[in-house]
Amino acid sequence: YLLFGKQKSFTITFNTDGGTSISNIEVKNNEIVELPDSPTKEGYKFVGWTNDEGNIIIKGTKVTKDLILKANWVSNDAETVIATFNTDNGNEIDSIIIEKGKIIILPVMPIKDGYIFVGWLDSKGNFITKDMIVTNNIILKAMWIKKDAKTFTIKFDTDGGSNVGSIIVENGKVILLPINPTKKGYVFAGWVDENGNAITKDFIVSKDITIKALWK
Repeated sequence: YLLFGKQKSFTITFNTDGGTSISNIEVKNNEIVELPDSPTKEGYKFVGWTNDEGNIIIKGTKVTKDLILKANWVSNDAETVIATFNTDNGNEIDSIIIEKGKIIILPVMPIKDGYIFVGWLDSKGNFITKDMIVTNNIILKAMWIKKDAKTFTIKFDTDGGSNVGSIIVENGKVILLPINPTKKGYVFAGWVDENGNAITKDFIVSKDITIKALWK
């Protein structure tokens, strides 16, 4: 009887990566994380806590498993830029500082009732990939699709270039393209379908499709 109704809990472990020590905490299943005060590290600015996928933990994140969170730091001497997130009525996400010239750090996925999160779009309407190098301040907007909408999957074959992966697009809507991939020794020349036809931003999606990168 004592065990009946006992709620499962999980452990959050904090790896401060050389910063001040922080003790583990216990969090009940599906409970929102209450993060501790930020650690300190001489000569560095604290950026945030990243999970095992390298994403920043945000306010409102719920715990469904044991977590090891790692402190992310930027040197006080480093030149930095700011990534700002417009969640388009999803849960609010704070801006993140990033060392200029380094790979972007993205937050965990935002949440919006009745919608599926697709990805982050830049000012040109291209979706952001995890290996994007940041050189300027950037504002990213969340892209959403209604949960009951019919969708198709767009896969990207970069032919040896940087990994893009795939994205879902609502039936009858224009395609979402990623920021241009990179490939050492080559210049990106566009996307083509399986028949060699050019795929541009006005392409209407009506089926699953794999498109391939062209290089020069």
